[in-house]
Amino acid sequence: GVLVLASLVHITTTSKGKTATIGATRATLERTEMQALLSGATLDYETEHARADQATVDLRKDGTAERIDAKGHVRISTNQGATAESATAVIELNGKSQPLQADLGGGVTFAQAKTGAQMQGSADAGTLVFVTAARAGGATELRRAEFRRNVRFTEQTAGNTGNTAGPTSRELTAQTVDVEFASAPARRRVEARKVVAEGNPVMTMRQATAHGAHAGLEQTTRISGDELVATLGAGSVLREMDGTGHTQIENVSSDGARESSEGDVLRATFGQKTPKESGRSSSGGKRKAQGPRMQTVLQTAQQDGHVVLTEIPAKHPSSSAGESSANRSGAAEPLTAWADHAEYHATDEVLSLTGHPRMREGETMQMSAEQIAYHRETQDAEASGNVKATYTQPAQGGGRGAAVPGMGGAGPVHVIAERVAMHHATGQAVFQGTGQERARMWQGANSLLAPRIEVDRSKDALKAWGNGGGPEVLANFTSAMGAKHESSLVSIGSQRLDYSDTNRQADFEGEVTAQHGAEAIHADDAVVTLKPEEKTTGAAPGAEAGKRGSEIEQMVAMGHVVVTQPGRRGEGAKLVYTADDGQYVLTGTPEAQPRLTDRVHGTTTGAA
Repeated sequence: GVLVLASLVHITTTSKGKTATIGATRATLERTEMQALLSGATLDYETEHARADQATVDLRKDGTAERIDAKGHVRISTNQGATAESATAVIELNGKSQPLQADLGGGVTFAQAKTGAQMQGSADAGTLVFVTAARAGGATELRRAEFRRNVRFTEQTAGNTGNTAGPTSRELTAQTVDVEFASAPARRRVEARKVVAEGNPVMTMRQATAHGAHAGLEQTTRISGDELVATLGAGSVLREMDGTGHTQIENVSSDGARESSEGDVLRATFGQKTPKESGRSSSGGKRKAQGPRMQTVLQTAQQDGHVVLTEIPAKHPSSSAGESSANRSGAAEPLTAWADHAEYHATDEVLSLTGHPRMREGETMQMSAEQIAYHRETQDAEASGNVKATYTQPAQGGGRGAAVPGMGGAGPVHVIAERVAMHHATGQAVFQGTGQERARMWQGANSLLAPRIEVDRSKDALKAWGNGGGPEVLANFTSAMGAKHESSLVSIGSQRLDYSDTNRQADFEGEVTAQHGAEAIHADDAVVTLKPEEKTTGAAPGAEAGKRGSEIEQMVAMGHVVVTQPGRRGEGAKLVYTADDGQYVLTGTPEAQPRLTDRVHGTTTGAA
């Protein structure tokens, strides 16, 4: 009952016109045990080649193979460039000796090479599941692959000659990875359609720029979570990615830029993009790209639950004069945002935050609203619905570029509005109120109300204006006024306000009214100059609390000036108030001298 083939074993079998060749250095066939024991076994079948140090084949009574147990340097390869290796392999076969399931162990590696691309992978163990495919004439084909412990997939694509796309790579690491396959009749093979990764899975994608202004720049994208589910299209192209549990998307650029977003749940979609051609051929036409033409790029991304976003812009050593103070200093401030829901669209590079969103820019600005839209390309931002913003002085100071764009006083600046548009390149932010509620800014005891308030951080200035319906701008200063120099509130209303903290000057235009206690000044325009900024002694370095609050040094009112005080009224063309002596000097024109009417002293006129 035993047949021993001692050396140079060569067995050829033919079924339905298909030939399989089995080779071995030694073979033992046991009729009683219904087994074939092979040493140095090899198998060649159509496009596949397999080998192992030892193989035990369990046979059925009809002579068909039921199970193959291979050990030692197990290797399976195809003439399409795909290989799989393991220390052990147990293969279950159907009645036609076709594979149903293969369990690989002792360390599994696999690789596949094709034109312009190469894929490699490894795991401690794996299982391959096959099903009968009608299109293959009743043969079985791979339907599912399970890889366990220390799983790693890598795929590398060569760059495209003549266009901007450089080499690309994708890598997936996890503790378990399940891959579902489907038939691809057009390609006469099976393709991966779904990948489920668990156990700290991380998907890493790298893209290098070969030509153009950003040549040599490498972009790395990492997607991670407790579980990642990837949906693939024709050609195993990545289409969708779903993640649950501590999901994160991180983009890192070789120029120092860094972006990341975290959340409980993630859903991302991807598309294929053709890189732009670069350069021209010697004949004057466009160069022809060689190799793969398409890139996999992120199209949309959504995250829900405890979303945290962080962005660190790339540093630019030299910047234009029109850029914000943060850029001029070369110190890019990090941006952090929080929300319940975040949604990104690549078509417009806009990231929308909803669900109690708030954001913080370095140490100098923080904001909350009902909805925030952030433009990744320009770093601009818009917010709407119950907008609240706060500007603060950085802890380390930083000179004029780091000054708080407020009302000339000390401490943080707060703004409340219905919506705001922030422009990163210019350092400007325009806050708007509603038809019933004006936007409001305050710094300490000073405040400003207006339908629109513009903060210019690059120029340390602000502007305020209305909707054309009269004196809608109202500024409130706390300052020592009058001959007694008593500290009190001064309210100045106008149609428009321009304030420069560099010059410490506020220009009020249109229907100006300045109210100080029982005194009031009416004029067409007015210029208010604040006293020079001073530092109090004993303040900690860089501490904004050491800066003295705003004090009015001079007020100049011009055009149809009317001054009212208890018991008197003055009229003229110009009024100058000086805080040091507490005097009001009223002047007129040669045609119309100033006039002061007093209930006790009567009417007085003169040059001044």
